[in-house]
Amino acid sequence: MRAIQNSDIVWSDDFYKDGDAGRPLLVVGTVEMDAHGMQYVCVALTSRTYHERSIEIQEQDYEDAPLPLESHALPWVFQTLSREHLRRYKTCITDEKLDAIIEAASHYIGATA
Repeated sequence: MRAIQNSDIVWSDDFYKDGDAGRPLLVVGTVEMDAHGMQYVCVALTSRTYHERSIEIQEQDYEDAPLPLESHALPWVFQTLSREHLRRYKTCITDEKLDAIIEAASHYIGATA
């Protein structure tokens, strides 16, 4: 697998479903931790459109090929992953779209961007 970086969309294990379920996640931060190795801080993506404060990712927001379904970032849903939970790289978004999502996410954790 290629080196994962901020703005990458990866396919990951879905910890909330049984079996081989997976889900797309957007990497918004990477950090090397002493006891845990490389960790990827991600926000969840969904194809559902009913979340009022989700951030739509449109075709022009992708650096690579867009995801097959309409996608929305949920900047209040965070997940931290180890490398073994990443199944594969899918695509990546532009720096501008990443910045908008990180800014929205920072408000949920009480930080300022």
